Amino acid sequence: EYKEDMENSRGDVDQRSVNNGQFTKTGSQQETMMKLAEEYTPILFRMIEAIFKVEAPKATLKIGLIYLAKILYFYPDFTDLYLKILLSVPENIRTSVVDVSPLPGTEEEVYVSGSATEKYRTFGAPLEWNPLFVAQSLEKHIKDSKLEILEWPHIEIFEACLQQEFYEEDVDKW
Repeated sequence: EYKEDMENSRGDVDQRSVNNGQFTKTGSQQETMMKLAEEYTPILFRMIEAIFKVEAPKATLKIGLIYLAKILYFYPDFTDLYLKILLSVPENIRTSVVDVSPLPGTEEEVYVSGSATEKYRTFGAPLEWNPLFVAQSLEKHIKDSKLEILEWPHIEIFEACLQQEFYEEDVDKW
């Protein structure tokens, strides 16, 4: 299907340019992609919110916390739900998720059976998420909860936010 789609769109593709090794799309392709994103993004988030919730199976939460971390850059409004889940999971899951450099041999991976069994990584979320958005969401949670003393999960998550270098334009926001 993908190959067929590419062949069918060749008329538009001949104007592509290479930018840092990645293709950029023409204006009409970008407009189409934007329209599709506007149409399908709410549907995808309804699906995510139906599955990614506190009551979900632990394996779902582990996998979701890792693989949904990337979208925080593009959808900062999702950060509050992400943080809520991260704070709600058992300590062993949270510790694994925020670990950016597990000792060799201690990395945990989750196998998920279905029509095909897949293996999923369950560590390193801070390398994928937007640390500023997570830190801001954590600050909001702490203030909204009127916490006077931070608990270990808050400290652990804040420390995880410090695993990446700050973007220069974000320094003032920190």
